[in-house]
Amino acid sequence: MDFSPPMRLDRFYSDRIEDGKIILYGQENEHAVRVLRKRTGDTVAVFDGKGNEFIAKIVQVGKGQSILEIIQKVPSREYPFHIAVAQSLIKHNRWDWFLEKITEIGVKEIIPLLTEHAVVKTEAKKSRWEKIILNACKQSGRQSIPSLHPPIDIEGLIGISGAYTTRLVAHPGGREIIQVPLSSRILIAIGPEGGFSGAEVEKLEESGFVRVSLGRFILRSETAPVYAASVLVQRLLNHSGG
Repeated sequence: MDFSPPMRLDRFYSDRIEDGKIILYGQENEHAVRVLRKRTGDTVAVFDGKGNEFIAKIVQVGKGQSILEIIQKVPSREYPFHIAVAQSLIKHNRWDWFLEKITEIGVKEIIPLLTEHAVVKTEAKKSRWEKIILNACKQSGRQSIPSLHPPIDIEGLIGISGAYTTRLVAHPGGREIIQVPLSSRILIAIGPEGGFSGAEVEKLEESGFVRVSLGRFILRSETAPVYAASVLVQRLLNHSGG
């Protein structure tokens, strides 16, 4: 089975797919019609953010919306396992980079964390963050849009951690992440530049999180989750045979 995206086709997102038809609307339609000059008869790729993607032909172009007819369904490229990354909030430009790259890697959930040592204490810029994630999905060929949680603290993270079989916290002194046993549902928590406080790590470990090391060197807060997720994805792929 070919898992590569239809790279020669422009890709769009729409959650309005029914009875063999796709409605392209809002900014996606504006980008298709006004920027890319798509016309009736053109063929494009459209994904619904829930794991489905289609090759479709434009049959009607409009300023508010366009109608597409499905030609065929594209095989799923999404991973069969579930990785959630809980990342401490960091400065805006670095957080934006993190959102983009972690989406490209294939994680299923992104959980902003409010921690003791975090430099940034900010309200969620949800619409901005969602746009970054969507654009990363379009660029990378992803078919599922990662779930974006509202920011939560350590107690909140512990409260939702029961949904994951493997719970990890990146902190010095733990086992190497390349060695720790894994499952198909993983949650990994990563702190800010100053790391988690001792009290935060203690709470996480008491609730079932396993401390893991991300190597010999100190990684920046936006680099650490990208490295960790990459290692987890590769290990799980190797275990499952791809």
